[in-house]
Amino acid sequence: MKISPLLLCTALAIVATGCERPSTQTPSAPNGTVAILDLDAVAKRLGRDVAIADQLKAEGETLASQLTKEKTELQSQLDSSAQALGDKPSDADKQKLVEFGQSLNARLQSKQQEARQELSQKQVSLIQQFREEVKPIAQKIAAGKGMNTVLLRSDIVVLSADPSVDITDAVVAEMISSGKGTATATPSATASASPTATP
Repeated sequence: MKISPLLLCTALAIVATGCERPSTQTPSAPNGTVAILDLDAVAKRLGRDVAIADQLKAEGETLASQLTKEKTELQSQLDSSAQALGDKPSDADKQKLVEFGQSLNARLQSKQQEARQELSQKQVSLIQQFREEVKPIAQKIAAGKGMNTVLLRSDIVVLSADPSVDITDAVVAEMISSGKGTATATPSATASASPTATP
């Protein structure tokens, strides 16, 4: 089952807010109180985009297998009903068989829709878990730089930003040092699931 790119929250989503304002010992922010974090880059550099995509693929394959089984069972019911009518079914019986087939098809379509929704919910859950894992680290690093808000990098929202307010490298380094991730040798070219986008 192909997993479409997702958007978990709007690009304007605030990853970390409400941090205490810096004390006199905290270095002041170089360019204001807003930090920028590229969450997609964090996921790629830690290999988490691939891990999320793999989990979604496994979930999709499980759901596809369940749908195949369901389709086979429904087809068996239809075939049994057709055989029970004999070689010369009446027009009324034929119509009932058609209606029964339509009801079975509707059931299958309903199961397919449920599977799509379940997979979408799984996407949301996995990406939200990653965002929540990153959040306290981003808060800590931002606060240490005198910043009290962290915005996710987005070309739609952030027109430009001074490189000094980007905390992506620091977040990646902190996650690696704290055992929450392992640096990948080569960032994946295309993430199957984007932590900054919604289904």
